[in-house]
Amino acid sequence: MKRNEHNTQLHAATVWRNLLLVGMGLSLTINIVLGIAVLMKSHTTILVPSPAGRVYQIGETVNGAYLEDIARDVALTVLNIHPGNTDYVRDAVLKMAHPSFYGDFKRFFDTLLTDIRSRKMATAFYPTTITAQGSNLTVRVTGTLKSFIGKSEVDDESVSYRIAFNNTAGRLTLIGFEEEQDK
Repeated sequence: MKRNEHNTQLHAATVWRNLLLVGMGLSLTINIVLGIAVLMKSHTTILVPSPAGRVYQIGETVNGAYLEDIARDVALTVLNIHPGNTDYVRDAVLKMAHPSFYGDFKRFFDTLLTDIRSRKMATAFYPTTITAQGSNLTVRVTGTLKSFIGKSEVDDESVSYRIAFNNTAGRLTLIGFEEEQDK
């Protein structure tokens, strides 16, 4: 009697084991198929930032609207600066910087920010035009740059900056930020 009962329990355990193995095998097969499908798919990432309300398409090419908005954000981050946000500005720019330009940006901003802190200087930038050249990933940003020492405005000038990016797998990294001289 115990032998029959033991055989029944053994058979039930074997059936459950086999069902579990089949389920695990099926799960593994599905994961492998999905993994292959993801690796084989050429994809485009569509970014929708809430404040701008525009849809961007990023992939092997970058559309002009995205370039313009990213350049605007870079210009405003770099040029709206005061002694209280110098560390934030440096860190934000270094996060955006292409690895091969990281050292150059760090040296430049360390010098600039030390000067801003020591002179208690501030700048405010008001963009008026932003023009993207999608083919070479550069943007020209023109606007008014106001400089302050303490609470007194000491300068108000119209300036243009050339901002250059590199597209690495759909991620734009900063490779250039320079003032354009009037010709």
